[in-house]
Amino acid sequence: MNRVGIYPVQKGLYADERGWAAFPFQAGLERTPLGIDLSSLHAVMTEPGGVRGNHRHPESAEWLYVHGGVFDLYWEEDGRPCSASLQGPHLIHVPADTAHTLRNTGPAPLFLVAFRETAVGEPHTVGAPLV
Repeated sequence: MNRVGIYPVQKGLYADERGWAAFPFQAGLERTPLGIDLSSLHAVMTEPGGVRGNHRHPESAEWLYVHGGVFDLYWEEDGRPCSASLQGPHLIHVPADTAHTLRNTGPAPLFLVAFRETAVGEPHTVGAPLV
């Protein structure tokens, strides 16, 4: 079975007096997207204590780029619940048909960008409450 990939982003981060820019795929990952469903590209802001996800994508993997913050990631692997407490920028690969959820455990809003790999079937997203 494919496993959820959690990659701390240490390369590809640039900051100066104007702000920051992030290029998370410059980190030299062993796994990269197989194709991007651009219609699935979305930015998300989650308030402290807020939960996002509680779903799965039956036909496509999803990539999440979380820029900073403190959060818990929950997912299901081989029928059992898994979790990780994370801080700082991370790139997360969620295999197709894997239930996943994110909770902002920090004191400030959490920002992420997400997209799915190209899928051939429907439905794109189905509920799968973990938290």
